[in-house]
Amino acid sequence: MHKWIAENFHTGKIFDQLILLGIQGFINSKNVAKVGTAYAVVDWLTLQLTEIILPTFNAPQWIAQTIIFVVIMGFPFAGTST
Repeated sequence: MHKWIAENFHTGKIFDQLILLGIQGFINSKNVAKVGTAYAVVDWLTLQLTEIILPTFNAPQWIAQTIIFVVIMGFPFAGTST
C-alpha cells in the first residue's frame, strides 16, 4: 500500500481514490442504494396510480404535474434521511 501511495502521490490518483472511498463509505453506511431503490419503486407506483385515477375524476392537469414535481424533488432527500 505504501509503495502505491509513493508511486501515485504526485499524479493525484491518491486523492481520487480517497474521495471515491469516502463516497462509497457514505453510500454503504447510509444504505443509500436500498433507500433510493425503495423510493423509486414507491414513486413509480404512485405515478402509475396517478395516471389511472386522476382522469377518472376529471382532475385538472396541474394536479398530476404537482405530484410529478414533488416525486422528482423528493428523490435526492430520500437517501439522506436515513
